[in-house]
Amino acid sequence: MRTVQPDKKKAQMRHIVAAAARRFSLKGIDGTTTDEICEEAGISPGRLYYYFSSRDAVIEAVVEYVYEIVAVAQLEMETCDDMIDALIAGHRLADAVLDEAGIRRALLVELVSTGRTDLQKVVHEKYATMNANIETMIVSLKSRGKFSEAAEPRKLASVILSILTGWEVLAVTDKAFDIEQAGAALRAVLEPWYGARGIPADGQAAAAV
Repeated sequence: MRTVQPDKKKAQMRHIVAAAARRFSLKGIDGTTTDEICEEAGISPGRLYYYFSSRDAVIEAVVEYVYEIVAVAQLEMETCDDMIDALIAGHRLADAVLDEAGIRRALLVELVSTGRTDLQKVVHEKYATMNANIETMIVSLKSRGKFSEAAEPRKLASVILSILTGWEVLAVTDKAFDIEQAGAALRAVLEPWYGARGIPADGQAAAAV
């Protein structure tokens, strides 16, 4: 039996996963057939199953692939001192990378809202990693005096991730969604409690209520 060199195998697997992600983003995971994935990738079903043990294995690999792209956007947050500016920059970067890969945001929304328990587990793991990355970023900002000592990185990271998820859904479901307007609205809501840079100010949140 002919074998494939490890580097070539990895490249071919990524090619198949990228093709599946593009089709899933157009027709949904359950609405896309294995034959359609193969057509997009330019391979036969037999070739697909040479690289992947099952269709579910392809789907799980797509989840890994998509959230790898989204994780790139988080790097933008590490270079920003302003939390809301960082969220906007990260959203825009994710848009650009997803567009370059030919993936619609609808796939992200489907993954977040999926009722499949197998995918829920994988997505949950990815969100836990993203949350940890954001928390690490906040700890770094606190160490540089960019956040108040009163800020709780773990809780704030959960809030930021919830905001990111909400923006992902709105970007797909609301044609009028504008990231700049969303950022401005968020800033207006948070500043009375969190201060000019989106940083919790000791004792001010309670006083502002």
